[in-house]
Amino acid sequence: MKKTINTFPQKCAKINKNLLPVISELVLYWTDHINKEAAKNLSGPHYGKDTNYRGPMTGQMPIPRITSMLAQSLTVQKVLKNGPYITLTAIFPDKRRAPYAGIVHDGTRYIRPRRFLQDPISEWKHAILFNWEQKILQKIREDGQAI
Repeated sequence: MKKTINTFPQKCAKINKNLLPVISELVLYWTDHINKEAAKNLSGPHYGKDTNYRGPMTGQMPIPRITSMLAQSLTVQKVLKNGPYITLTAIFPDKRRAPYAGIVHDGTRYIRPRRFLQDPISEWKHAILFNWEQKILQKIREDGQAI
């Protein structure tokens, strides 16, 4: 019984140390995935600048586009680092390149919202949480049994 009590702090320390690379890997993987899905939502049918026709897809996903500035403005920023590991990222449209991004995403009284960022997050939320749970539990089990 005494041996179990003494190894518990060692197991906790090892697990804490070894979880950071796993969390960083998951953060980067899912950030990249959500960014690609948001860009896909912004890559609807292409209409020329001089064309008045907007087609049947206006107001739906993928968003019809005249230029690709909104899709190109999507930016991934690493917000929080713990040593060499990234534990928090943010995906957002760069307002200097596409100042209208908020209007497209949130809509106005006259324009229907087309949530190009929120939709992929909502769609993949359960898969993300399940993947995180599985990877973290697997790492905890591996490290807990190693000592």
